[in-house]
Amino acid sequence: IEKNKISIENKNKELEKETKVLQKRLAETELLEQLVFEEKKIADQIKKSEDIKIIDIYAKKIETKMKNSFKILPGQEGLSCTIRINLVRDGSVVSVEVLKSSGNSSFDRSAENAVFAVAPFPVPESDRVFRKMKEITFVFSP
Repeated sequence: IEKNKISIENKNKELEKETKVLQKRLAETELLEQLVFEEKKIADQIKKSEDIKIIDIYAKKIETKMKNSFKILPGQEGLSCTIRINLVRDGSVVSVEVLKSSGNSSFDRSAENAVFAVAPFPVPESDRVFRKMKEITFVFSP
């Protein structure tokens, strides 16, 4: 009985050691998974930030292209309107919508017409970035 008791105690100690080793491995695995998750999250944030910078560059190009062809009529000085432009992959315009009017319908229509007049617009080569910018909203104030 004493031998069995010692044998059982030894097996229990071995099982406890194995359990501790397994718990340590599990903790390490969970930590590694958390690190991989955090690295992916950071990489995604960096990619998103880079995409936003690229989109801003193209939005500025579009705005500049519009401003260069836009003629301000007397009484329209200082006006601005918020425009949403929907693009297709080749830079062609699908639709233009005035989201916030300048208060002058003639100015708003002229801004919409300017979009179509200078299309197609430059678009990024990356499909991922284009998908994020196929709808551009900006304040147009020539």
